[in-house]
Amino acid sequence: MVTSDNLVVLSIHLSIMLSITASWGTWGKEALKEAFGLARAVNVEGDQLRFAIQRGLRPQLIGHVIESQPTSVDDVVNEVDRIHRH
Repeated sequence: MVTSDNLVVLSIHLSIMLSITASWGTWGKEALKEAFGLARAVNVEGDQLRFAIQRGLRPQLIGHVIESQPTSVDDVVNEVDRIHRH
């Protein structure tokens, strides 16, 4: 069963992983892979995973990602990648 505690743990984990990286690059993508692994371990998927990932993004990214209105985890990852390329 997915609980709000699971989502909080996932969000915090991703936030910590992304906050220690200076740029997106390989480290940010590795952080997402770790977060996805944690999500699978606590049965978080679909919209719940997308929202948890969004909550874990750095403040300077979250506004841009929300404005893009992502409908999937891939949309979130692609938008973060787009932001970092510009």
